[in-house]
Amino acid sequence: MWIWSFNSLDQDPYLVAAFMMSTCNGGTFTMKSLPTGSMYYPGPSPKDDADYNLCMCTTIVYSLRSACGGCQGGTWIPWSEYKLRCAETPPAPSFPNAVPVGTRVPPWALLDVANDNNWDRHKSYAAGDTPECPKHLQHLECLERLKCLKRPRLWQFCPKYRHAYTYGGT
Repeated sequence: MWIWSFNSLDQDPYLVAAFMMSTCNGGTFTMKSLPTGSMYYPGPSPKDDADYNLCMCTTIVYSLRSACGGCQGGTWIPWSEYKLRCAETPPAPSFPNAVPVGTRVPPWALLDVANDNNWDRHKSYAAGDTPECPKHLQHLECLERLKCLKRPRLWQFCPKYRHAYTYGGT
């Protein structure tokens, strides 16, 4: 598994993405595995995606979904392609809502992918998973505080596995 991508609560990117997406989806969201035959998560589409919302159009969710794709043996698309059908994209790395109680966003998901137009697993790995941003700090301020905090870790490879997480609901 891509252990380095888990947050300090031992939550993988699937679960963190479900938590984050739930804030724009009435408190619940299912992060599905890659569709059969697909090598990456496509960008959101208001026409084709029942779960389309502003949260999907953030660099934070793009990064989390990219890690989810990589962990399943797939890949990821450039940021410009991912956000193509978004009516609005909040400035990187911001998010329209507070981080939900019960999760933490790892620093690698806050990296500014807009400048490089791509999620970079090597930069993400170097950013590490702790410490995470407290919910009271704005993401940019927190990222500045965390830039110099890196800790070495062994590279872990992820087996191809498929699952889905749902956060919220009954």
